[in-house]
Amino acid sequence: MRAMRGWQGGSSSDLALGRRKALLVLSQPFQEIMAMSSHHDYILEITAEHDVLKPFAPENGRPLRFAIGDAVIFTNEFGAQFRRRVTGFYRPTGPSGLYARGKRYYLDSSSPWMPVSESSLRPDDSA
Repeated sequence: MRAMRGWQGGSSSDLALGRRKALLVLSQPFQEIMAMSSHHDYILEITAEHDVLKPFAPENGRPLRFAIGDAVIFTNEFGAQFRRRVTGFYRPTGPSGLYARGKRYYLDSSSPWMPVSESSLRPDDSA
């Protein structure tokens, strides 16, 4: 099978590789495939890991670095930086993957409902 001209999906070798990966997955024991069968199971697993390791403030004994109203510079996963203010703290009532992964702060942003981690913030001394 030859790659089609102008087709953006890749070469026929990419297709063959994809088929081999699919066959590999299908050949695994059912229990292994179902080990992480749902988002809920994932949340329970990372929450349990978080509860044991306590890698983030404040549950590790260190205070949070920022308070409500603090001016901060938020750096997103692409390296873009934005001047923002802390508007609140994320305090879920049940198991939360976001909290287990270090998300603690709400910001005045276009997504004010999405918490961000302390490691993505630094003080904005120019404010």
